[in-house]
Amino acid sequence: MQARFLLGPAGSGKTFRCLAEVRAALANDADDHPLVFLAPKQATFQLERQLLADDSLSGYTRLQIFSFERLARFVLEKLRIAPPKFLSDEGRVMVLRALLLRHADELQLFRSSARRPGVPAARVRRRN
Repeated sequence: MQARFLLGPAGSGKTFRCLAEVRAALANDADDHPLVFLAPKQATFQLERQLLADDSLSGYTRLQIFSFERLARFVLEKLRIAPPKFLSDEGRVMVLRALLLRHADELQLFRSSARRPGVPAARVRRRN
């Protein structure tokens, strides 16, 4: 298995190069190994549309465009490992509120706002 990472600033041609190489690989090696394209969650659908917008590619079956979360889920399914259970948004707010209240006197930055209603919820929502 080969993995390649393209790093660079915005606008340097990373996405263009990836799409060109994926198109070439799909066109040249129809019966070869599966291809995995790893991208941020918000970009996966856009990349699929960009790939299929080119007339040279009418479709594909061996390419999977994954977000980091979907790749983790895919690997866990292949290994038959149950995915870990995560706290819901409400659970995170409850834990954060308990921590803020427990350590309010030790805080320097959020000491004055630690006991205010809505502070933990605002912190959790910004994280997502």
